[in-house]
Amino acid sequence: MKKLIHIRRVKFSAAILLFLWTVTLGHAKATADTRPNILIILADDLGYADTGFTGSKLVQTPNLDRLAANGVVLK
Repeated sequence: MKKLIHIRRVKFSAAILLFLWTVTLGHAKATADTRPNILIILADDLGYADTGFTGSKLVQTPNLDRLAANGVVLK
């Protein structure tokens, strides 16, 4: 049963990666001036106030703070 779940996760992950790859290939012909820079950070077990730019005083995240200050943060 665990092997079946693992295979499904691998197939799902591969499908997502293939989708993202084809989307980025389709937009590769656009000029650099019209393409936005998009950075998606996925983190496991990260709460709302666990990074510096969301109010954490315990964990210092200067690089994420700089990215958040210069961009748009979707909460």
